[in-house]
Amino acid sequence: MWRRLTEVLRRAEHVLVATHVSPDADAIGSLLALGIILRRLNVPRTLLSEDGLPYEADSLPGASEVVAAPPPSFDVAVLVDCPELERIGGAAERLSGVTLVNVDHHPTNSHFGHINLVDTDSLSTTQILHRLVGVLGLDLTADLAACLLAGLVADTQGFRIPASDRRALRTAEALMAAGASLWEANHSIFGSRPRGHVVLWGQVLSGAVMEGELVWSTIPLSVRHASEVPEGEDAGIVNFLLATRGTRAAAVFSERSDGSVDVSLRSQPGIDVAEVAAAFGGGGHRQAAGCTVSGGLAEVSGQVLARLRRAVNESAVRSSVS
Repeated sequence: MWRRLTEVLRRAEHVLVATHVSPDADAIGSLLALGIILRRLNVPRTLLSEDGLPYEADSLPGASEVVAAPPPSFDVAVLVDCPELERIGGAAERLSGVTLVNVDHHPTNSHFGHINLVDTDSLSTTQILHRLVGVLGLDLTADLAACLLAGLVADTQGFRIPASDRRALRTAEALMAAGASLWEANHSIFGSRPRGHVVLWGQVLSGAVMEGELVWSTIPLSVRHASEVPEGEDAGIVNFLLATRGTRAAAVFSERSDGSVDVSLRSQPGIDVAEVAAAFGGGGHRQAAGCTVSGGLAEVSGQVLARLRRAVNESAVRSSVS
């Protein structure tokens, strides 16, 4: 698989590198890292993120190269951090007739590519791309290492998730040795929020609903417009809700101008929110997942919450039996 991938990349005439809508730092870190790799291979490329750049990744090296629309033609498409083909947005309709490469670490990945480099043991997609750098025989430069470390820090929540392991720490050590700053990665992702987040957090938290072991809230378009926080960002609110004592699952529903709703789901071990997201065409990890569902805010939140309540209740039953 590695050999096939390196051959495809080296022979490509133009590579489209794309990631999912509502991107996070792992999505953008992977996008930019692969852009740097292709530049060093002298391969023409376009870096696509239909929803642009989230605040936590907008200062990474190469961020200015990211565009919101695909080029007129390309012969290879590499989708990074994307468990489902459709999750890249409208550009999914342009992928017929090209070699499709799928690089991801989500357990819910559907293996949609001609080449599927899917490693569910990796804690971020950038961790897989770190291995690709070695396979290609490239030097690990500081700018490349910074993009890779950002993804790893983001998807491990600063190495705080239960799955954080020695392999992840060894990867981080190698990236830091190449010149990436762990402090800068943590600060950009967790410690440097736009002012609009204060407005957004105030409105969303005031409307939070605490329902037993479940906490959820919504982001209507009116609130988003008032805060000036772009669509595709939940400003990390869902992680904050999950940190509430006694909470085992959290959800945030973000209304979009195209008539759909972004759903962010988080849970404590024992509740599989990836399964919930997959039921609505999304995916992710057992404790962190999401989806985008067509429909109004009330309709979508009602449907997803019904499924999420069931997952919480089933988990409680399993715990009582054991």
